[in-house]
Amino acid sequence: MVTGHLVQVIRDTRPHAVFTWDPTGGYGHPDHIAVHKHTVAAFEAAGDERRHPEAGPAWSPAHLFWGASTMKRFAGIFLELQRRGLLPEGMDPARQERFEKAMAEPDPPLSNIVDVRDFIEHKRRAAGMHRSQFGENGMMARIPEDLRETFYGEERFYRANPAYAPAEALRGLEALLPGHLA
Repeated sequence: MVTGHLVQVIRDTRPHAVFTWDPTGGYGHPDHIAVHKHTVAAFEAAGDERRHPEAGPAWSPAHLFWGASTMKRFAGIFLELQRRGLLPEGMDPARQERFEKAMAEPDPPLSNIVDVRDFIEHKRRAAGMHRSQFGENGMMARIPEDLRETFYGEERFYRANPAYAPAEALRGLEALLPGHLA
């Protein structure tokens, strides 16, 4: 049902690129993992007129991108908040161990890095609306001014389909526009 609805959205809007979470959901969130699975399935089905014929004429987006913000980025911010004493309840040992382990992981491959520093406050306000995870008084609202640009100032993506080749690295938002997606 979810995949069929996404197929219809893709066919109705006819995007050149589709963006979703990576297979880990960015930081292991089960809802984000489900979004990834359904979006990838819809991306693959949208171009096949035999699949979900009720969703309209087939359309194949040219590219599928995964977000490349990882547990490592979240862990680094949370560990720094802990170091600065900005976590009023402290961090439980299991979470601290998980975050320290994440910091030792290699960075994921990237195909695009988009500078969004001009939109940091918009991103913070939008994140604050996600009350179950961030909220106005949540951890993300506690990120000090000197760390905001580091955490919120760029968006990272990996082109999953067609497979990314490092020699063709694309940077910036203009690289994501249809004329640049060869």
